[in-house]
Amino acid sequence: MCFYIRSKIGKNYDLGLEHHFFADSPIEMEMLPATLHSNEFTTFTRVYPGKFDIGRWFRPLLPSFRLEKSSVKVKRGDALYYVKFDRDKRINLVNFEVTEKIEKLASACLDAKRLQPGFKFRSIYSFFERKNYKQIILEEIKKTTTSLK
Repeated sequence: MCFYIRSKIGKNYDLGLEHHFFADSPIEMEMLPATLHSNEFTTFTRVYPGKFDIGRWFRPLLPSFRLEKSSVKVKRGDALYYVKFDRDKRINLVNFEVTEKIEKLASACLDAKRLQPGFKFRSIYSFFERKNYKQIILEEIKKTTTSLK
């Protein structure tokens, strides 16, 4: 695990776990602080919640947080954040390998947002559709999937 500095002065960082989530249909995924777990990370950081549609946008999940102490120890198995899917139906998670092509597509999506500050989700989703990224990503994911049960 690594950390990326967002703002050294503001003590804002990103967790470099880089989990990738993607769906073949629109579904919003929300990242939330792990408030029901107690460990050094949940006690001495403030995780910023966030939400986006994983069927209309592709990027790694890089949880942002504010450090409230000079350092924090993270142990294997510590809950760091929660992921919630806004859907009443059962969700089938499928494990896939993040290939070089998938990584490049995720980077392109992140770069599009970073290069245009204030880019609204409506514009981001439109960019994604115009580039036909959904079909390209789904084809690449299908090459490396293994179901989780």
